[in-house]
Amino acid sequence: MRTFIVIFGILILFLTGCGNNQGFSADRRIASAEELMYTHPDSALALLNSINPDSIKSESDYACYALLSAQADYKVKGSITNSELLEHALSYYEKDSTQENRRLVMALVLKGIYCETAGSVAQAEDCYMRAEVLNDSMLPENVSLQDHRRYCLAIVDKGLKQASESNEKRAKTQKLVVAIVLLLIVALIAQIVRMRLMAIRNLEMIKQLQKESSDSKLKLMSMLETETRLKNAISSQITAIREMIELSHEYSGAPATFMNKFKVKVRRSKLPEGIWKDLRYFIDENYNNIISRLEKKYDTLTDDELYIIGLVCCGFSYTEIAICMGYSNVYSANTKRARIARKMGLTKPLKEYIDELVTDDLE
Repeated sequence: MRTFIVIFGILILFLTGCGNNQGFSADRRIASAEELMYTHPDSALALLNSINPDSIKSESDYACYALLSAQADYKVKGSITNSELLEHALSYYEKDSTQENRRLVMALVLKGIYCETAGSVAQAEDCYMRAEVLNDSMLPENVSLQDHRRYCLAIVDKGLKQASESNEKRAKTQKLVVAIVLLLIVALIAQIVRMRLMAIRNLEMIKQLQKESSDSKLKLMSMLETETRLKNAISSQITAIREMIELSHEYSGAPATFMNKFKVKVRRSKLPEGIWKDLRYFIDENYNNIISRLEKKYDTLTDDELYIIGLVCCGFSYTEIAICMGYSNVYSANTKRARIARKMGLTKPLKEYIDELVTDDLE
């Protein structure tokens, strides 16, 4: 249970962290706005307008917010309405050499557009030419201001497109990582649940093996006095069952260890080949000819299934039958019991039906 709580807590924290990154923090909304700027500038503007500038903690995030706001204004409205934000962004990117040139180029181009709109042609041309220098390419001196602007806007759009593609690729990678982590967590939880259920089943099997009575086995051995070969085989199985019971007491606190040792012993304790003919004859002689009668009425029953019915007649439980049949999976006997009952169309437990047949005529 403690393991489940720890995993559940990690899952909640992980998903909460993902949710915060995807929808609520200012820095994530700024990043999303930059992703949208090239393809959906109107959505980028709406996202930026939803941000309270006072909630932006770092200077770099605020500079990015200011630059993107000016750019979104220009792309959507055709003009830059807040020159203070643009100046703040330009000032930050001019003094911070750690930032990539793309954003400084963008700030210079937007400042050039603002100056051009305000009538400051020389200042606008200076901004455009500085942007061209940063991009390692310049137009000839005799081209018009409009050519400089178009060229610089093309540079900005190219940078935006590359950034958008890069951000989309990164977002897809992040989603893939999140999906893989979630799948791993689900797989881990499923494995823990499976192991827990298996441990519970093993404990139940141990308890069942320990409580089963040996009275029916004593009666069976007395009936086998004249059947030497069969008696030896059955006696060997009863000894194996007793060893399993002793083993279950020894490892009652470690069901997984017990099951490993159980499987090894079961493979060695199977009833010998060829004993079925003797056992069948013995059961028909002592249990109202039940095997022959069942075989006649239910012709779809296999030898293995009749074998199991015979062992039930002899008083063996399904756990003990698994040992006699050499089933490494002890639950196989129960599975086969259910299959036999379905074939016979029974509405009552198989053992109850067999006990009735031993004393009554087959209907």
